[in-house]
Amino acid sequence: MLFYLSHWDWVLFKSRSDIADYLRADGFKICSITPTNKYRKSIYESFNNHYEWKINRKKILDIIAIIKLKNIIKNINQNDILHIFTLKSGIYFVLASIFHQKRYKVIVSITGLGYLFSNSKTIKIARFLMRPLLIYLFNKNVDYLIFQNKQDLNLFIKYINFKNKSSIIRGSGINTTKFELKEIDHHRDEVKVLMCNRLLKDKGIKEYFDLSRKLSNSKNLNFFLAGEIDPGNPASYKKEDIEKLISLNNVNYLGNINVEKKLKDFDILIHMSSHEGLPRIVLESMYVGLATISNNLPGVNEIYDTNDNLYLIENNNLDDYVKTIKTFPKDNLEEKIKYSRKKVINKFSTDYIYNKFKEIYESIL
Repeated sequence: MLFYLSHWDWVLFKSRSDIADYLRADGFKICSITPTNKYRKSIYESFNNHYEWKINRKKILDIIAIIKLKNIIKNINQNDILHIFTLKSGIYFVLASIFHQKRYKVIVSITGLGYLFSNSKTIKIARFLMRPLLIYLFNKNVDYLIFQNKQDLNLFIKYINFKNKSSIIRGSGINTTKFELKEIDHHRDEVKVLMCNRLLKDKGIKEYFDLSRKLSNSKNLNFFLAGEIDPGNPASYKKEDIEKLISLNNVNYLGNINVEKKLKDFDILIHMSSHEGLPRIVLESMYVGLATISNNLPGVNEIYDTNDNLYLIENNNLDDYVKTIKTFPKDNLEEKIKYSRKKVINKFSTDYIYNKFKEIYESIL
């Protein structure tokens, strides 16, 4: 039996539910452990069984949730595999394992180092104080770590002095069959610019509004922001913050959108996050066919080459974004899109990630 664990049902819904479908079709039985809210239906449809894990995501550390998780993981038997997604979920698991004798194999996929490795002084102190305990617990309870880029791997392996197995699997799987593809219109004057991600302070939301102001005199440019406020994340904007930013800038707020169906309606995607493993919106944008302009993040620059419809900006330099947008890259764009689509299918699709996961499952049993 395989168990997929996350502190947020969106994580198991987005791409992992597709992988669960593949696993079940291949004869695996797979169970989910997560809180369920908005994505309850998909979770119940994609997994053979489900354990409801109650957790308050607004808390940095929910002690009651750790106790509840301890009681859930008692149901995992010898020869089972527990695959955990996100560092936060991994930390909850190892803390829950303090009073639990592990008899099964454990994999943790770290999709980004997130809040624990932010530059907040309080978090830096907490990170220092927690380190001895995390070194002991991760080495004792985790058999395999998966990262999305080399920088995260090197930083976290050193931080917890990890002695067990680890590897890099880039991305979490794009189900390319679900996406509607963009057709290039060389005669259209309007250029639609989009930022699409959760409305968190480390995702570059403020910088995006600054960028829109710098280009406010460009009549052919229309700026759009898509994404949800995440009240369970300490770094999330509040509703009134976003409303104020919208009122002061020439940006159209769309709320949450169906990326698979709507991404094709835009021309340029802007990604200004300060840190991530490998942002799936970048891969989705490249595949759909937008000119994709991203901050030069470790996960992004490791997949980049000059043949892509991907353009990198150093340190979120606004002037460089302006220059790239003003010279909206149309030359060879269709050829670049074809190249990127082939790369996404071959290296970042659900099929590819599923096979990588399956190899690891078979290797540790």
